[in-house]
Amino acid sequence: MASLASWRFSVLALAAILAAPANGAEAPAGGSLQQNQIMRQQQQDTLQLRMLQQQRSLQSPPSGARQLQDQERLEINQRQRQQELQYRQGTEPSTIQPDDNAGVQRARAERNRLEAKEEGETQLRRFGDELQRGADSRRTEKARGEVQAPEPPVLLKDQ
Repeated sequence: MASLASWRFSVLALAAILAAPANGAEAPAGGSLQQNQIMRQQQQDTLQLRMLQQQRSLQSPPSGARQLQDQERLEINQRQRQQELQYRQGTEPSTIQPDDNAGVQRARAERNRLEAKEEGETQLRRFGDELQRGADSRRTEKARGEVQAPEPPVLLKDQ
């Protein structure tokens, strides 16, 4: 039930991001327009990764504690790598030069935005492939009847 509520929240958040004005009316300058567009793309990528991870966990839930731990570790690693990419995109110096004319500045800003979008999409495809391989290996283990060794019981001493 909690995952259904989380899924609904994700869909609503995606709708809110997509419904936000994209024309840059809120941007005071051209450079910040580019940053706003890149930031919006990064928010969409973050939400898409979260939805992808939830979808995979619902389609092929882990059967044991070890699989659950492996899946959680993979998801955390993916979120960290996504944050690193987004940080790099935000800190890379702009290729726009002050002496460029307005047309060149717009073209470079658009190229930078498209590069950031492509990097995010490529990363999401890679993450989807990683999640799919994990789901496939869980299905294979189930089909073979392989069972992960149970965690050893924790013994509590009387105090």
